[in-house]
Amino acid sequence: SSDVWLACTIWPDIEAEQSITCATFHPSHVKLATGCTSGHIYLWTVSIGHSQAAQGDSADAADAECVGIRRFIPRHVLVPDWTGPCGVHDVAFSSCPTPLFTGCSEDVVISLHEDGAARVWSDNDGRCLAILRDRIPFKAKCVRVFPAPYTHFLLLSDGLSLCVFDLWSQSLLCHLV
Repeated sequence: SSDVWLACTIWPDIEAEQSITCATFHPSHVKLATGCTSGHIYLWTVSIGHSQAAQGDSADAADAECVGIRRFIPRHVLVPDWTGPCGVHDVAFSSCPTPLFTGCSEDVVISLHEDGAARVWSDNDGRCLAILRDRIPFKAKCVRVFPAPYTHFLLLSDGLSLCVFDLWSQSLLCHLV
């Protein structure tokens, strides 16, 4: 398999290459999160563009406009609190109206890392709001968010076990082995 590389300019004229390990779109399809082997999470705004097709390419002039050309505009680089690389297994967008998150929008990003921690990040300003290391009974490698209106419930798995975690109360609801 071929590697996918992400090049992102953080400061002018300084580029950083990252190997992407996971990616997910926000349910609105206007945001993208990518996790990397370094442990960084990149948040992007997805810009849907329009372009005109060449006159000879379409039999009907109404079909001459092509919708869906996308540009990814960097918004935040989320940097965990460790000194060495600790890759990202999975990322997900969620909404969580809890007292812990009142200083930011209700949209959060959940990341699962090789060190066994799940981190909750503000989608609004990129702050790490919580590190859920001891509240999950295993090193989760996969996260899924329940559909609306239950987006504060997370389904976590390590490939052998499964648990449901409530971001609202920050508690484990059930654990299946």
